[in-house]
Amino acid sequence: MNRRRFLAGVGGLAAATWSTGFDWPFRTRAEARTLLIAGSTTMLPLTKLLAEGFMKRHPGILVAFSGGGSTPGLIAVKRGAIDIAALSRPLSRAEDDASTRAYLVAKDGIAVVVHPENPLRDLGVAPIRDAFEGIVGRWEDLGAGEGDIHLYHRAEGSTTRKGFEALVLDHADVSEAVRMVGEAADMAAAVAADPLGIGYLALKDVTPAVAVLAISGISMGRETVLSGRYPLSRPFYYATHGHQKEPTRLFLDYAQSAEGQALLERAEMIRVR
Repeated sequence: MNRRRFLAGVGGLAAATWSTGFDWPFRTRAEARTLLIAGSTTMLPLTKLLAEGFMKRHPGILVAFSGGGSTPGLIAVKRGAIDIAALSRPLSRAEDDASTRAYLVAKDGIAVVVHPENPLRDLGVAPIRDAFEGIVGRWEDLGAGEGDIHLYHRAEGSTTRKGFEALVLDHADVSEAVRMVGEAADMAAAVAADPLGIGYLALKDVTPAVAVLAISGISMGRETVLSGRYPLSRPFYYATHGHQKEPTRLFLDYAQSAEGQALLERAEMIRVR
């Protein structure tokens, strides 16, 4: 598989080339050095943010990126079809070899939140999944008083929603009874105003107005997320194989720089540097 064919349709998706509207210092984009990134679809919004900032810093390098999945991305980088694979999971033992390097760039952690008057303070992943799928609909079924469970769910496009769906729902459909909210602030306000409500927030969006549930006995915090002990957390990596060209090294440096980490933090991620 060559680079052009890979970009034409990894995982059935067309590659997305992002232009930020800045002035190009060359006559055509064909004259730019090109950096190819593909892999985790979850990381597409993150790669887009980083690519935008990176190309402003390095206008002579054009970043093209695509989704398709972590495993296809890793296969492609090992075959030389792309420069960087985006991974929303660690390398497996079989994938980790002397020529493959993985660079941790961010983590996300999802806080499950309820009204402060709710007596519940700890819940496992399975009961949360059952509630959001509509299998369980009453608080007494979860050992927390009485009343219907009011489910709050983020709108499509939210990185936190994607994390919740992957970590809690395992991509199953949510109940038709969910109440949609737009932004993180809307989620916090809705749950804080509803004694029967339950929702979720990224760590940075948690406010004192809501109560955060421990998950299977593990409280959520930056330390438990970064250590991996908190169940609703996952890492995000960029991986390379073999010799790294200069654009690859520059992009990885940017992703782990203060500027790159600040961009990821604004995208509801937990910075690792």
